[in-house]
Amino acid sequence: MTDENSKVYESLSSKDNRIGKYIDYLLQDLWELGSVPQKLVDLLKRNISNLPSKFSVLELCCGKGAVIINIAKNFSIKGIGIDLYPAFIDAAIKHAETAGVKKVVEFKVMDIKKAVKLFKDYDLVIAGYDTDALEDEIETLNKIKQCVSDNGFILYETANSSINEIVKIFDKTSLKILSRTIYTKDEKIKINFSNTEKIKKRAKELIRIYPDDIDILNNYIYEQEEESKELEDNLCWAAFLLQNN
Repeated sequence: MTDENSKVYESLSSKDNRIGKYIDYLLQDLWELGSVPQKLVDLLKRNISNLPSKFSVLELCCGKGAVIINIAKNFSIKGIGIDLYPAFIDAAIKHAETAGVKKVVEFKVMDIKKAVKLFKDYDLVIAGYDTDALEDEIETLNKIKQCVSDNGFILYETANSSINEIVKIFDKTSLKILSRTIYTKDEKIKINFSNTEKIKKRAKELIRIYPDDIDILNNYIYEQEEESKELEDNLCWAAFLLQNN
């Protein structure tokens, strides 16, 4: 198991790398993988006058492509999504074809550490903070900025103990907050419940087939539920449109 793959599983709320062989099956019913694309689309729509008429988009750690695909359906863009996990990229390519945007959005398997060095001058970069693959959050933002054009934008999701703590992090970068949306507790509960129930259904199917791995699968569900509770009760989850100054 490589360190890169370990980061993938950490971002999917598991400390046990043994879950890796089951991730595709467990998450097959989830496309959005924790994000809510429509909220991000709405955030952009409120600020569309600040963006070029046709803009270039890079999504880092795009998962199955739900966010960039929904943006492509609502705006005139040319985009690319990258993720380290090949199964997610395969799914993203299929979703893009179904959504009719495969000509304007492409997907590649790539490590984010390589991507932030390779891709430059994008009008909009989509990213979130869910692992320390690029070190701490301040360093992560500074590396993401390398992909953004002068006065370009970052669509960014994160969670912290309060909105003030999140803003303090941005204050340590040269990024300007243009707009934000904060998930309510009811929204967080609804999202988490829907996702967890889908995963539980698939976990039960796997347990019937692989009873010797019941502990691995039940522990994954437990980790999901614990992270959901932490997010609902103790963390502020928010999305921001930031500008690179």
